[in-house]
Amino acid sequence: MNSIGKCLACSTYSVSARVRRRGLAEIHSEYGRLIEIVKSRNGSLCIGRAPTGDGRYSPAVGWLQTEQTYFSDTVLVWAGFDQFRYPAFCSLCATLICEALNIAMPLRGAVSVGEAVLDQATGTYVGNAIVEAANVEKAQRWLGVSYAPSAAKHIQAFDPRLVLPYTQHRKEGTERLVEGAVLDWPRFWRENYREDLVSTLRRLQLSLGSHPYIDATIDFAGYSERQHDWFLKQSQIGIAEP
Repeated sequence: MNSIGKCLACSTYSVSARVRRRGLAEIHSEYGRLIEIVKSRNGSLCIGRAPTGDGRYSPAVGWLQTEQTYFSDTVLVWAGFDQFRYPAFCSLCATLICEALNIAMPLRGAVSVGEAVLDQATGTYVGNAIVEAANVEKAQRWLGVSYAPSAAKHIQAFDPRLVLPYTQHRKEGTERLVEGAVLDWPRFWRENYREDLVSTLRRLQLSLGSHPYIDATIDFAGYSERQHDWFLKQSQIGIAEP
């Protein structure tokens, strides 16, 4: 399968520690819940713009088709890539992060675009898109998702409500991998969940123990709220409203 838009989300905390703390059956059930969330969005309606081929866009309606699997501490979600469905896929990634927090499963991940072979029947998952996403995931110190360089190249297709310029979460020396475009999932949380996000993260600290990644995520949640309409002030970045 070529030209894959994909999200690779990995648990920030080791699976072995989670199994000891909560039991294998519960961990298996949690991953199953996340997969069901992804499946429920499969075939969801996409309303937006599609490129006409001459530098312009026209209104379009379509459906998002996704596939997914999980193994070890990794949830892998993918879809055939096109600029029209890209925002819907990124919205799904935001849902995944938020719903994982609701069941106290901290995730971090990456969105990449490129060629890959993803064959559920044989359990074959290989390609540059997967390698890039895995490397970007490891380069972050928070709970959240960064757009890999291959995904950021398609910045004109972004829904500005799903992207935010941010670099405070990247590990030292990873500037090449984590260029500074991240998924603004806290905005998605504010618009779709009643509970305060910081309160949810604080509760996660109490259940899992203090961790600098959670502190970094709390900082990002505050930054996201302060920069709620950043794209209205910085159109020079080139991210067009849908």
